[in-house]
Amino acid sequence: MAYIDKIYGSSEQWEQLRDFLSEEYPEALRYMYECPESDEGDEWPLSNFSKEIDNFLIKNCDLDFVVKRLKEQYSTYEEIRNRE
Repeated sequence: MAYIDKIYGSSEQWEQLRDFLSEEYPEALRYMYECPESDEGDEWPLSNFSKEIDNFLIKNCDLDFVVKRLKEQYSTYEEIRNRE
């Protein structure tokens, strides 16, 4: 799949993703949306990443909500994750 898609979550998850990217892939921060202001159980779009960033996340990110979304987007998730 060669498309750009979004990761959804809460403001707390936005912060978790931001913290992860700040340490591991700071260039990706520019593709994150502003932090959601409300956190009343709703999921908000947190990011709009390229396939390159998605592939990095597949290989390197273990945040449950990120893994779940990427598995929904990529039927080849396990194949990508296990590539050298």
